[in-house]
Amino acid sequence: MAEGTLKGDDGEFSGLIRVDSRKIEEGDLFVALPGNNVDGHDFILNAVSRGAHCALVSPSWREKIKDLPLGFRVIEVDDPEQGLIRIAQHRLKDLKNVIAVTGSVGKTSTREMIFLALGGTSSGVYRARSSHNTRIGCALTAAEMPENTSVLVLEMGTNHPGEISEMVDLYPVDTAVITEVVPAHLEGLGTLEGVLEAKLEILESKKLRKVIFNGDNSILSSAVEKRSLCENWQALSVGSSGNYVLRDIRLDWKERPVLSMSIGRDLDRSFYGIKANVAGIHNASLLGMAWATAVESGISPEEASIRLSSIKPYHGRGVLKDRGGVWVLDESYNANPKSMEAMLDLVAQSPFPREKRILVLGEMGELGKGALSFHEDILKKALPLGRVLLLGPIWARLKPSIKVYEDIESLSSDLKGFLSEGYFVAIKGSRSNGLERLMEIFP
Repeated sequence: MAEGTLKGDDGEFSGLIRVDSRKIEEGDLFVALPGNNVDGHDFILNAVSRGAHCALVSPSWREKIKDLPLGFRVIEVDDPEQGLIRIAQHRLKDLKNVIAVTGSVGKTSTREMIFLALGGTSSGVYRARSSHNTRIGCALTAAEMPENTSVLVLEMGTNHPGEISEMVDLYPVDTAVITEVVPAHLEGLGTLEGVLEAKLEILESKKLRKVIFNGDNSILSSAVEKRSLCENWQALSVGSSGNYVLRDIRLDWKERPVLSMSIGRDLDRSFYGIKANVAGIHNASLLGMAWATAVESGISPEEASIRLSSIKPYHGRGVLKDRGGVWVLDESYNANPKSMEAMLDLVAQSPFPREKRILVLGEMGELGKGALSFHEDILKKALPLGRVLLLGPIWARLKPSIKVYEDIESLSSDLKGFLSEGYFVAIKGSRSNGLERLMEIFP
């Protein structure tokens, strides 16, 4: 599959495929990728020490290691990245359905919802085990899936034109799911229209049969419907109207937030209820697209509803935890204006009084020339909701009347002093802020 030469004893590896030697576990295969700053071949012995059974390498490995450790083997290829991609492409050939999720927000949550709605691993479904939404990430996901896999759920992200186009060329998808198109990654994509065009690159897949998309986003809906007129794939909208209709959406928050909704097909007007422990009205659209994907894949509407009602928030994306009487909403994974507004809406709906709410807001990255204006809008909406703690220099440029923290250590120190039983803390910012580290201060 990799079109390489085996060095060492033949055999199987029992673990996963990883490109980071620090995350290697017993039985894994390590892919030694050369990079601009570091070379994976420098970390082969580290991978061995952590339990790797095999490594995918280039001929340069011989310069790093004179003798293979006992029982260890390598697959030598001209280019480890291309070898990994060849393995992934070979594994994709016999699948019944390759589903890919893209969008400005909600990709990982929707991917997890689809995985659950289709029945998960026991039903032959596999999905990325992390936010593996790049060319390499998709290759890792496809290459390591179990042998009994029949349906693969990929996630495809982008911050520059052509990225998704390349991914669907390498890994053609049968079903595309587009969650949303809003201002995000504007440094690389320029404008909202640029974001739209980048997401629509997923429609270039040569195997495409169905496109499930957010019908309540007017520019996305218009673009998909227009392109479907001269293509062989089927466009299926999910929203307040369209092919799949959402209604009766309500968030009840007593002990924990519970989102309830109904969804049905426009053709038969039969509606099915979903009641899930997820935080935020915005999740209704994601649940709807996951439900539609499952039904279009042959799952009964009733079963899809039951499965989705058991969904739990994914790490760093709306996880609500009780930490010694302090409620913490962990939205630390990433942020753009749309997702930040969704979190602020949720804070406003929470049952906690304003004086017991603390909002920790990091910067929203990659917003280009309009970054300052986007941050100003968010700050205006956040300030009436509770005590606001800001992290990052872009907030300081707004000259707010509240303190702006330069580092997470000083913010963490002050945050500890504000906390007492019955408080609610909401944490959100782009990955570059490292806000997930704040979770360490809660017992």
